[in-house]
Amino acid sequence: MSCRFTRASAAASAFVLWVALAAAAQDAAAPRPAGGPMRVGGVIDKDVTWHGHVLITERTQIRGATVTVDPSTTIEFAAGPRDPAPALLVGTDGDGGRLLLPGTSTEPITIRTRANSRAGHVVVRVAGEKPLEWTHVRFDGLGHRVTDEAAAVPMPEPRGAARPGGTPLFAPSVYLLADRAGDHVRLDRCEFRGCARLAIRLGGQAVAVVRYGQFRDGIERHDVQVSSLTGGRCEIVANRMQQLVEVTGTSVDVRDNLMIGPNTALSIESESQPPSRIVGNYIHNTTEQDDGRYCLKCRDADAEIRDNVMRGATYVVLEGSRTMTGNVFVANPNLRSQVVRNARTHYLVAALPGRARFEENVLLGPAYALMATQSARRPGTPGTMADPIRDLYIARNVFDGFGGTGQAIRLNVLAKEPVEARITENLFLRVDAVVLDESRQPGVVREAGSNVIAPRPARVYDGVLTAAGQPLTDDGDRVFNAVADADLPALPSSPPGNWDSEVLAGRLTVEAIRQQISSAYRRRK
Repeated sequence: MSCRFTRASAAASAFVLWVALAAAAQDAAAPRPAGGPMRVGGVIDKDVTWHGHVLITERTQIRGATVTVDPSTTIEFAAGPRDPAPALLVGTDGDGGRLLLPGTSTEPITIRTRANSRAGHVVVRVAGEKPLEWTHVRFDGLGHRVTDEAAAVPMPEPRGAARPGGTPLFAPSVYLLADRAGDHVRLDRCEFRGCARLAIRLGGQAVAVVRYGQFRDGIERHDVQVSSLTGGRCEIVANRMQQLVEVTGTSVDVRDNLMIGPNTALSIESESQPPSRIVGNYIHNTTEQDDGRYCLKCRDADAEIRDNVMRGATYVVLEGSRTMTGNVFVANPNLRSQVVRNARTHYLVAALPGRARFEENVLLGPAYALMATQSARRPGTPGTMADPIRDLYIARNVFDGFGGTGQAIRLNVLAKEPVEARITENLFLRVDAVVLDESRQPGVVREAGSNVIAPRPARVYDGVLTAAGQPLTDDGDRVFNAVADADLPALPSSPPGNWDSEVLAGRLTVEAIRQQISSAYRRRK
Protein backbone atom coordinates (compact mmCIF):
# COMPACT_ATOMS: atom_id res chain seq x y z
CA MET A 1 0.00 0.00 0.00
CA SER A 2 2.97 2.30 0.43
CA CYS A 3 5.94 3.00 -1.84
CA ARG A 4 9.60 2.43 -0.99
CA PHE A 5 12.75 4.34 -1.86
CA THR A 6 15.61 2.60 -3.63
CA ARG A 7 19.00 2.23 -1.91
CA ALA A 8 21.61 4.97 -1.79
CA SER A 9 23.55 3.51 -4.71
CA ALA A 10 20.53 3.94 -6.95
CA ALA A 11 20.20 7.56 -5.88
CA ALA A 12 23.89 8.15 -6.59
CA SER A 13 23.53 6.60 -10.04
CA ALA A 14 20.57 8.87 -10.70
CA PHE A 15 22.67 11.91 -9.89
CA VAL A 16 25.38 10.76 -12.30
CA LEU A 17 22.70 10.55 -14.95
CA TRP A 18 21.43 14.04 -14.12
CA VAL A 19 24.93 15.50 -14.40
CA ALA A 20 25.48 13.83 -17.76
CA LEU A 21 22.16 15.03 -19.11
CA ALA A 22 22.65 18.53 -17.83
CA ALA A 23 26.18 18.76 -19.19
CA ALA A 24 24.85 17.99 -22.64
CA ALA A 25 22.36 20.83 -22.42
CA GLN A 26 22.96 24.48 -23.24
CA ASP A 27 24.21 26.74 -20.47
CA ALA A 28 22.47 29.34 -18.29
CA ALA A 29 19.40 31.44 -18.81
CA ALA A 30 18.08 32.93 -21.98
CA PRO A 31 17.59 36.68 -22.04
CA ARG A 32 14.19 37.94 -20.95
CA PRO A 33 12.06 39.06 -23.92
CA ALA A 34 10.64 42.52 -23.52
CA GLY A 35 7.64 42.20 -21.26
CA GLY A 36 7.90 38.42 -21.23
CA PRO A 37 9.06 35.81 -18.71
CA MET A 38 12.67 34.99 -17.96
CA ARG A 39 13.43 31.67 -19.66
CA VAL A 40 15.96 29.36 -18.04
CA GLY A 41 17.39 25.99 -18.95
CA GLY A 42 20.52 23.87 -19.05
CA VAL A 43 23.30 24.30 -16.49
CA ILE A 44 23.40 27.31 -14.19
CA ASP A 45 26.89 27.57 -12.73
CA LYS A 46 26.99 31.26 -11.74
CA ASP A 47 25.08 33.02 -8.97
CA VAL A 48 21.90 34.64 -10.20
CA THR A 49 18.66 36.15 -8.89
CA TRP A 50 15.27 35.21 -10.31
CA HIS A 51 12.32 37.56 -10.07
CA GLY A 52 9.00 38.21 -11.73
CA HIS A 53 7.95 35.32 -13.99
CA VAL A 54 10.49 32.55 -14.63
CA LEU A 55 9.77 29.89 -17.25
CA ILE A 56 11.47 26.46 -17.22
CA THR A 57 10.95 24.60 -20.50
CA GLU A 58 13.70 21.99 -20.22
CA ARG A 59 15.76 20.15 -17.62
CA THR A 60 17.64 22.77 -15.63
CA GLN A 61 20.48 22.15 -13.20
CA ILE A 62 21.97 24.48 -10.60
CA ARG A 63 25.56 23.32 -10.17
CA GLY A 64 28.15 25.06 -8.00
CA ALA A 65 26.05 28.22 -7.88
CA THR A 66 23.32 29.88 -5.83
CA VAL A 67 19.99 30.91 -7.31
CA THR A 68 18.13 33.40 -5.13
CA VAL A 69 14.42 33.79 -5.83
CA ASP A 70 12.85 37.08 -4.85
CA PRO A 71 9.55 37.13 -2.92
CA SER A 72 6.40 37.10 -5.10
CA THR A 73 8.28 35.42 -7.98
CA THR A 74 6.45 32.77 -10.02
CA ILE A 75 8.47 29.85 -11.40
CA GLU A 76 6.54 27.93 -14.03
CA PHE A 77 7.30 24.59 -15.65
CA ALA A 78 6.16 24.42 -19.26
CA ALA A 79 7.09 21.38 -21.32
CA GLY A 80 8.76 22.40 -24.57
CA PRO A 81 9.80 20.56 -27.74
CA ARG A 82 13.32 19.93 -26.40
CA ASP A 83 12.17 18.37 -23.13
CA PRO A 84 8.61 17.09 -22.59
CA ALA A 85 9.20 16.60 -18.84
CA PRO A 86 11.09 19.61 -17.43
CA ALA A 87 12.73 19.35 -14.02
CA LEU A 88 14.76 21.63 -11.77
CA LEU A 89 17.79 19.83 -10.31
CA VAL A 90 19.82 21.50 -7.57
CA GLY A 91 23.33 20.27 -6.73
CA THR A 92 25.14 17.01 -7.43
CA ASP A 93 27.28 14.63 -5.43
CA GLY A 94 30.38 16.56 -6.48
CA ASP A 95 29.18 20.11 -7.00
CA GLY A 96 27.00 21.94 -4.52
CA GLY A 97 24.14 24.11 -5.61
CA ARG A 98 21.58 26.16 -3.72
CA LEU A 99 18.06 27.34 -4.40
CA LEU A 100 17.01 30.06 -1.97
CA LEU A 101 13.24 30.50 -1.59
CA PRO A 102 12.64 33.25 1.00
CA GLY A 103 8.97 33.95 0.46
CA THR A 104 6.90 35.99 2.90
CA SER A 105 3.31 35.83 4.11
CA THR A 106 2.34 38.76 1.88
CA GLU A 107 4.65 37.88 -1.03
CA PRO A 108 4.86 34.09 -1.32
CA ILE A 109 6.91 32.40 -4.01
CA THR A 110 4.96 30.19 -6.42
CA ILE A 111 6.35 27.15 -8.24
CA ARG A 112 3.78 25.65 -10.56
CA THR A 113 3.11 23.67 -13.71
CA ARG A 114 1.51 25.48 -16.62
CA ALA A 115 -1.97 24.28 -17.53
CA ASN A 116 -2.01 21.44 -20.10
CA SER A 117 1.73 20.85 -19.65
CA ARG A 118 3.51 17.78 -18.34
CA ALA A 119 4.10 18.40 -14.63
CA GLY A 120 7.53 19.53 -13.49
CA HIS A 121 9.30 18.63 -10.27
CA VAL A 122 12.18 19.79 -8.09
CA VAL A 123 15.10 17.62 -6.90
CA VAL A 124 17.63 19.00 -4.42
CA ARG A 125 20.91 17.55 -3.16
CA VAL A 126 21.28 19.52 0.08
CA ALA A 127 24.72 21.01 0.73
CA GLY A 128 25.82 19.91 4.21
CA GLU A 129 27.46 23.18 5.20
CA LYS A 130 24.54 25.29 4.01
CA PRO A 131 21.04 24.37 5.24
CA LEU A 132 18.02 24.42 2.99
CA GLU A 133 15.41 26.80 4.41
CA TRP A 134 12.30 27.54 2.37
CA THR A 135 9.49 29.71 3.67
CA HIS A 136 6.09 30.68 2.26
CA VAL A 137 6.40 28.73 -1.00
CA ARG A 138 3.37 27.54 -2.95
CA PHE A 139 3.85 24.38 -5.01
CA ASP A 140 1.03 23.87 -7.49
CA GLY A 141 0.55 20.87 -9.77
CA LEU A 142 4.06 19.39 -9.43
CA GLY A 143 4.94 15.71 -9.67
CA HIS A 144 3.38 13.21 -12.02
CA ARG A 145 2.63 9.57 -12.58
CA VAL A 146 5.62 7.58 -13.82
CA THR A 147 5.34 6.07 -17.28
CA ASP A 148 7.80 4.75 -19.83
CA GLU A 149 7.74 8.19 -21.39
CA ALA A 150 9.36 9.53 -18.20
CA ALA A 151 12.14 6.93 -18.08
CA ALA A 152 14.87 9.59 -18.22
CA VAL A 153 13.39 11.64 -15.40
CA PRO A 154 15.31 11.27 -12.09
CA MET A 155 13.28 9.19 -9.68
CA PRO A 156 13.73 8.14 -6.05
CA GLU A 157 11.92 4.85 -6.64
CA PRO A 158 11.73 2.11 -9.30
CA ARG A 159 10.53 3.22 -12.68
CA GLY A 160 7.42 1.75 -14.23
CA ALA A 161 3.75 2.50 -14.70
CA ALA A 162 2.63 0.66 -11.58
CA ARG A 163 3.67 -1.51 -8.68
CA PRO A 164 2.32 -5.05 -8.34
CA GLY A 165 -1.35 -4.91 -7.58
CA GLY A 166 -1.93 -1.87 -9.78
CA THR A 167 -0.73 0.84 -7.37
CA PRO A 168 0.70 3.65 -9.54
CA LEU A 169 4.11 5.20 -8.98
CA PHE A 170 4.66 8.93 -8.92
CA ALA A 171 7.55 11.29 -9.36
CA PRO A 172 7.56 13.43 -6.20
CA SER A 173 6.67 17.08 -6.49
CA VAL A 174 9.77 17.89 -4.43
CA TYR A 175 12.51 15.39 -3.60
CA LEU A 176 15.08 16.49 -1.02
CA LEU A 177 18.22 14.41 -0.43
CA ALA A 178 19.78 15.29 2.91
CA ASP A 179 21.66 12.11 3.72
CA ARG A 180 25.05 13.51 4.71
CA ALA A 181 26.25 14.60 8.15
CA GLY A 182 25.28 18.20 8.80
CA ASP A 183 22.50 18.35 6.23
CA HIS A 184 19.57 20.40 7.47
CA VAL A 185 16.19 20.93 5.80
CA ARG A 186 13.49 23.31 6.95
CA LEU A 187 10.21 23.90 5.13
CA ASP A 188 8.19 26.56 6.90
CA ARG A 189 4.63 27.54 5.92
CA CYS A 190 4.80 25.95 2.48
CA GLU A 191 1.71 24.88 0.56
CA PHE A 192 1.34 21.89 -1.78
CA ARG A 193 -1.78 21.94 -3.93
CA GLY A 194 -2.63 19.26 -6.50
CA CYS A 195 0.86 17.77 -6.13
CA ALA A 196 2.46 14.38 -5.76
CA ARG A 197 4.27 13.64 -2.50
CA LEU A 198 6.95 15.66 -0.78
CA ALA A 199 9.79 13.12 -0.47
CA ILE A 200 12.70 13.59 1.94
CA ARG A 201 15.64 11.23 2.23
CA LEU A 202 17.72 11.57 5.39
CA GLY A 203 20.90 10.00 6.68
CA GLY A 204 23.50 10.27 9.42
CA GLN A 205 22.83 13.27 11.63
CA ALA A 206 20.67 15.06 9.06
CA VAL A 207 17.59 16.90 10.32
CA ALA A 208 14.39 17.78 8.46
CA VAL A 209 11.62 20.04 9.74
CA VAL A 210 8.26 20.46 7.99
CA ARG A 211 5.97 22.80 9.87
CA TYR A 212 2.86 24.93 9.38
CA GLY A 213 2.41 23.53 5.88
CA GLN A 214 -0.76 22.81 3.94
CA PHE A 215 -1.24 19.81 1.67
CA ARG A 216 -4.39 19.89 -0.45
CA ASP A 217 -5.90 17.82 -3.25
CA GLY A 218 -2.86 15.55 -3.65
CA ILE A 219 -2.77 13.43 -6.79
CA GLU A 220 -1.61 10.24 -5.03
CA ARG A 221 -2.01 8.54 -1.65
CA HIS A 222 1.05 10.16 0.00
CA ASP A 223 1.39 13.74 1.16
CA VAL A 224 4.80 13.27 2.79
CA GLN A 225 7.29 10.41 2.67
CA VAL A 226 10.45 10.47 4.80
CA SER A 227 13.02 7.72 4.37
CA SER A 228 16.44 6.86 5.74
CA LEU A 229 18.86 3.96 5.66
CA THR A 230 21.30 5.40 8.20
CA GLY A 231 19.35 7.46 10.74
CA GLY A 232 18.57 11.15 10.92
CA ARG A 233 15.74 13.01 12.59
CA CYS A 234 12.52 14.55 11.31
CA GLU A 235 9.91 16.90 12.77
CA ILE A 236 6.44 17.19 11.22
CA VAL A 237 4.66 19.89 13.16
CA ALA A 238 1.35 21.78 12.88
CA ASN A 239 0.59 20.91 9.26
CA ARG A 240 -2.77 20.38 7.58
CA MET A 241 -2.85 17.22 5.51
CA GLN A 242 -5.27 14.97 3.63
CA GLN A 243 -3.20 11.94 2.64
CA LEU A 244 -0.72 9.43 4.05
CA VAL A 245 2.40 10.47 5.95
CA GLU A 246 4.96 7.65 5.92
CA VAL A 247 8.24 7.60 7.84
CA THR A 248 10.84 4.83 7.55
CA GLY A 249 14.23 4.43 9.19
CA THR A 250 14.42 7.71 11.07
CA SER A 251 13.25 9.17 14.36
CA VAL A 252 10.24 11.42 13.89
CA ASP A 253 8.37 13.91 16.04
CA VAL A 254 4.81 14.20 14.68
CA ARG A 255 3.06 16.91 16.65
CA ASP A 256 -0.07 19.09 16.48
CA ASN A 257 -1.04 18.18 12.91
CA LEU A 258 -4.57 18.18 11.47
CA MET A 259 -5.02 15.21 9.14
CA ILE A 260 -8.47 14.75 7.61
CA GLY A 261 -9.51 12.78 4.53
CA PRO A 262 -10.44 9.32 3.21
CA ASN A 263 -6.76 8.40 2.71
CA THR A 264 -5.26 10.21 5.66
CA ALA A 265 -3.04 8.12 7.91
CA LEU A 266 0.25 8.16 9.76
CA SER A 267 2.58 5.21 9.20
CA ILE A 268 5.79 4.79 11.21
CA GLU A 269 7.43 1.83 9.50
CA SER A 270 10.50 1.09 11.65
CA GLU A 271 12.07 1.50 15.07
CA SER A 272 14.49 4.35 15.69
CA GLN A 273 16.69 5.99 18.27
CA PRO A 274 15.60 8.12 19.90
CA PRO A 275 12.08 6.66 19.70
CA SER A 276 9.46 8.56 17.71
CA ARG A 277 6.86 10.84 19.31
CA ILE A 278 3.25 11.18 18.15
CA VAL A 279 1.66 13.89 20.27
CA GLY A 280 -1.37 16.18 20.04
CA ASN A 281 -2.50 15.27 16.51
CA TYR A 282 -6.03 15.19 15.10
CA ILE A 283 -6.31 12.30 12.62
CA HIS A 284 -9.66 11.51 11.03
CA ASN A 285 -9.77 8.93 8.26
CA THR A 286 -13.12 9.75 6.67
CA THR A 287 -13.44 6.70 4.42
CA GLU A 288 -16.84 5.04 4.36
CA GLN A 289 -15.38 1.75 3.09
CA ASP A 290 -14.51 -1.26 5.24
CA ASP A 291 -11.29 -1.94 3.34
CA GLY A 292 -8.48 -2.09 5.89
CA ARG A 293 -7.61 1.59 6.15
CA TYR A 294 -6.41 3.03 9.46
CA CYS A 295 -5.44 6.26 11.18
CA LEU A 296 -2.15 5.11 12.72
CA LYS A 297 0.30 2.28 12.18
CA CYS A 298 3.33 2.52 14.47
CA ARG A 299 6.06 -0.10 14.22
CA ASP A 300 8.32 1.78 16.59
CA ALA A 301 7.48 -0.20 19.74
CA ASP A 302 9.10 2.39 22.01
CA ALA A 303 7.35 5.40 20.46
CA GLU A 304 5.38 7.78 22.64
CA ILE A 305 1.75 8.08 21.49
CA ARG A 306 0.10 10.69 23.67
CA ASP A 307 -2.80 13.17 23.76
CA ASN A 308 -4.06 12.54 20.21
CA VAL A 309 -7.60 12.41 18.82
CA MET A 310 -8.05 9.72 16.15
CA ARG A 311 -11.22 8.65 14.43
CA GLY A 312 -12.59 6.33 11.76
CA ALA A 313 -11.55 3.64 9.26
CA THR A 314 -11.49 -0.15 9.60
CA TYR A 315 -8.91 0.25 12.37
CA VAL A 316 -8.16 3.42 14.26
CA VAL A 317 -4.77 2.20 15.49
CA LEU A 318 -3.56 -0.76 13.46
CA GLU A 319 -0.36 -1.14 15.53
CA GLY A 320 0.38 0.70 18.75
CA SER A 321 3.40 1.23 21.00
CA ARG A 322 4.46 0.58 24.59
CA THR A 323 3.50 4.08 25.71
CA MET A 324 -0.04 5.14 24.86
CA THR A 325 -1.72 7.62 27.19
CA GLY A 326 -4.29 10.40 27.11
CA ASN A 327 -5.62 9.59 23.62
CA VAL A 328 -9.21 9.64 22.36
CA PHE A 329 -10.08 6.94 19.80
CA VAL A 330 -13.49 7.00 18.07
CA ALA A 331 -14.98 4.31 15.81
CA ASN A 332 -16.95 4.73 12.61
CA PRO A 333 -20.23 2.83 13.15
CA ASN A 334 -21.29 2.99 9.48
CA LEU A 335 -18.91 1.46 6.94
CA ARG A 336 -19.82 -0.08 3.61
CA SER A 337 -18.66 -3.66 3.21
CA GLN A 338 -18.72 -6.33 0.52
CA VAL A 339 -19.10 -8.98 3.23
CA VAL A 340 -21.83 -7.74 5.57
CA ARG A 341 -24.69 -5.30 5.15
CA ASN A 342 -23.72 -2.89 7.92
CA ALA A 343 -20.06 -2.82 8.94
CA ARG A 344 -18.24 -0.69 11.49
CA THR A 345 -14.73 -0.15 12.76
CA HIS A 346 -13.29 -3.54 13.65
CA TYR A 347 -10.87 -2.56 16.44
CA LEU A 348 -9.98 0.87 17.73
CA VAL A 349 -6.62 -0.50 18.87
CA ALA A 350 -5.71 -3.68 16.99
CA ALA A 351 -2.29 -4.64 18.38
CA LEU A 352 0.12 -3.72 21.16
CA PRO A 353 3.74 -4.81 21.70
CA GLY A 354 4.92 -6.58 24.84
CA ARG A 355 5.31 -4.55 28.04
CA ALA A 356 2.90 -1.93 26.75
CA ARG A 357 1.36 0.50 29.23
CA PHE A 358 -2.04 1.56 27.90
CA GLU A 359 -3.32 4.18 30.34
CA GLU A 360 -5.91 6.96 30.59
CA ASN A 361 -7.21 6.62 27.04
CA VAL A 362 -10.84 6.88 25.90
CA LEU A 363 -12.17 4.35 23.37
CA LEU A 364 -15.61 5.05 21.93
CA GLY A 365 -17.61 2.61 19.76
CA PRO A 366 -19.66 1.04 18.40
CA ALA A 367 -17.10 -1.44 17.04
CA TYR A 368 -16.68 -5.20 16.82
CA ALA A 369 -14.25 -4.82 19.74
CA LEU A 370 -12.69 -1.69 21.21
CA MET A 371 -9.26 -3.26 21.75
CA ALA A 372 -7.62 -6.42 20.46
CA THR A 373 -4.29 -8.08 21.19
CA GLN A 374 -2.38 -10.55 19.06
CA SER A 375 1.18 -11.73 18.53
CA ALA A 376 3.68 -9.03 17.66
CA ARG A 377 4.81 -8.40 14.11
CA ARG A 378 8.40 -7.85 13.14
CA PRO A 379 8.95 -4.45 11.50
CA GLY A 380 8.74 -4.69 7.74
CA THR A 381 7.11 -8.14 7.65
CA PRO A 382 3.35 -7.71 8.05
CA GLY A 383 1.61 -10.80 9.30
CA THR A 384 4.74 -12.58 10.54
CA MET A 385 4.29 -14.04 14.01
CA ALA A 386 7.08 -13.02 16.38
CA ASP A 387 7.78 -13.54 20.08
CA PRO A 388 4.70 -13.79 22.33
CA ILE A 389 3.56 -10.58 23.97
CA ARG A 390 4.14 -10.34 27.71
CA ASP A 391 2.92 -8.08 30.47
CA LEU A 392 0.36 -5.66 29.05
CA TYR A 393 -0.82 -3.08 31.56
CA ILE A 394 -4.29 -1.72 30.74
CA ALA A 395 -5.36 0.75 33.41
CA ARG A 396 -7.59 3.80 34.03
CA ASN A 397 -9.08 3.83 30.53
CA VAL A 398 -12.66 4.39 29.37
CA PHE A 399 -14.23 1.76 27.09
CA ASP A 400 -17.71 2.78 25.88
CA GLY A 401 -19.33 0.50 23.30
CA PHE A 402 -22.62 2.45 23.06
CA GLY A 403 -24.57 -0.80 22.99
CA GLY A 404 -23.18 -1.98 19.67
CA THR A 405 -19.85 -3.52 20.68
CA GLY A 406 -19.11 -7.17 21.25
CA GLN A 407 -16.16 -6.89 23.62
CA ALA A 408 -14.25 -4.07 25.22
CA ILE A 409 -11.03 -6.11 25.09
CA ARG A 410 -10.51 -9.12 22.84
CA LEU A 411 -7.35 -10.98 23.82
CA ASN A 412 -5.25 -13.30 21.66
CA VAL A 413 -6.84 -12.86 18.24
CA LEU A 414 -5.42 -15.77 16.17
CA ALA A 415 -2.34 -15.75 18.42
CA LYS A 416 -0.16 -18.84 18.71
CA GLU A 417 0.82 -18.00 22.27
CA PRO A 418 -1.42 -16.03 24.64
CA VAL A 419 -0.77 -12.51 25.83
CA GLU A 420 -0.31 -11.81 29.52
CA ALA A 421 -2.29 -8.81 30.74
CA ARG A 422 -3.22 -6.83 33.83
CA ILE A 423 -6.58 -5.06 33.49
CA THR A 424 -7.42 -2.75 36.36
CA GLU A 425 -9.19 0.51 37.30
CA ASN A 426 -10.91 0.89 33.93
CA LEU A 427 -14.44 2.09 33.17
CA PHE A 428 -16.38 -0.33 30.95
CA LEU A 429 -19.74 0.85 29.59
CA ARG A 430 -22.36 -0.60 27.25
CA VAL A 431 -20.46 -3.65 25.98
CA ASP A 432 -21.58 -7.29 25.60
CA ALA A 433 -18.45 -8.57 27.35
CA VAL A 434 -15.62 -6.85 29.17
CA VAL A 435 -12.86 -9.31 28.18
CA LEU A 436 -12.96 -12.20 25.72
CA ASP A 437 -9.92 -14.51 25.66
CA GLU A 438 -9.79 -16.51 22.43
CA SER A 439 -6.94 -18.67 23.71
CA ARG A 440 -8.88 -19.86 26.77
CA GLN A 441 -5.63 -20.74 28.49
CA PRO A 442 -5.16 -20.45 32.27
CA GLY A 443 -3.51 -17.39 33.75
CA VAL A 444 -3.65 -15.15 30.67
CA VAL A 445 -5.13 -12.30 32.70
CA ARG A 446 -2.66 -12.03 35.56
CA GLU A 447 -4.66 -9.34 37.32
CA ALA A 448 -8.20 -8.04 36.90
CA GLY A 449 -10.08 -5.91 39.39
CA SER A 450 -11.09 -2.47 40.59
CA ASN A 451 -12.88 -1.92 37.27
CA VAL A 452 -16.25 -0.17 37.04
CA ILE A 453 -18.70 -1.95 34.73
CA ALA A 454 -22.18 -0.80 33.66
CA PRO A 455 -24.63 -2.15 32.82
CA ARG A 456 -23.88 -5.73 33.79
CA PRO A 457 -23.05 -7.50 30.50
CA ALA A 458 -24.16 -11.00 29.66
CA ARG A 459 -20.53 -12.09 30.09
CA VAL A 460 -18.04 -10.04 32.08
CA TYR A 461 -15.00 -12.27 31.52
CA ASP A 462 -15.67 -14.62 28.61
CA GLY A 463 -13.28 -17.57 28.33
CA VAL A 464 -10.87 -16.01 30.84
CA LEU A 465 -9.40 -18.59 33.22
CA THR A 466 -7.47 -18.16 36.43
CA ALA A 467 -4.03 -19.73 36.85
CA ALA A 468 -5.82 -22.67 38.49
CA GLY A 469 -7.98 -23.14 35.38
CA GLN A 470 -11.22 -21.78 36.89
CA PRO A 471 -13.40 -19.12 35.20
CA LEU A 472 -12.41 -15.63 36.28
CA THR A 473 -15.15 -13.81 38.20
CA ASP A 474 -15.92 -10.13 38.67
CA ASP A 475 -15.66 -10.26 42.47
CA GLY A 476 -12.98 -7.56 42.49
CA ASP A 477 -14.94 -5.16 40.26
CA ARG A 478 -17.83 -2.78 40.83
CA VAL A 479 -20.61 -3.97 38.53
CA PHE A 480 -23.85 -1.97 38.17
CA ASN A 481 -27.09 -3.23 36.68
CA ALA A 482 -27.76 0.12 34.98
CA VAL A 483 -25.57 2.88 33.60
CA ALA A 484 -27.46 5.40 35.71
CA ASP A 485 -26.19 3.65 38.84
CA ALA A 486 -22.56 4.37 37.86
CA ASP A 487 -22.95 8.06 38.82
CA LEU A 488 -21.89 9.59 35.49
CA PRO A 489 -24.01 12.77 35.20
CA ALA A 490 -22.64 13.94 31.82
CA LEU A 491 -22.55 10.55 30.08
CA PRO A 492 -23.43 10.94 26.36
CA SER A 493 -26.28 8.85 24.99
CA SER A 494 -24.71 8.49 21.54
CA PRO A 495 -21.23 8.63 19.96
CA PRO A 496 -19.80 12.15 19.56
CA GLY A 497 -20.51 14.14 16.43
CA ASN A 498 -18.00 15.15 13.80
CA TRP A 499 -15.48 17.74 15.00
CA ASP A 500 -13.80 18.36 11.63
CA SER A 501 -15.30 21.73 10.72
CA GLU A 502 -14.73 23.16 14.18
CA VAL A 503 -11.15 21.95 14.28
CA LEU A 504 -10.34 23.26 10.80
CA ALA A 505 -11.86 26.63 11.63
CA GLY A 506 -9.71 26.88 14.75
CA ARG A 507 -12.71 27.03 17.07
CA LEU A 508 -11.87 23.73 18.71
CA THR A 509 -8.49 22.31 19.70
CA VAL A 510 -7.36 18.76 20.27
CA GLU A 511 -6.88 19.54 23.95
CA ALA A 512 -10.44 20.94 24.18
CA ILE A 513 -11.83 17.72 22.63
CA ARG A 514 -9.89 15.61 25.09
CA GLN A 515 -11.13 17.68 28.02
CA GLN A 516 -14.71 17.56 26.75
CA ILE A 517 -14.64 13.75 26.41
CA SER A 518 -12.85 13.18 29.70
CA SER A 519 -15.34 15.30 31.65
CA ALA A 520 -18.24 13.29 30.21
CA TYR A 521 -16.85 10.13 31.79
CA ARG A 522 -15.76 11.55 35.12
CA ARG A 523 -17.56 9.88 38.01
CA ARG A 524 -18.59 11.99 41.00
CA LYS A 525 -17.51 9.31 43.46
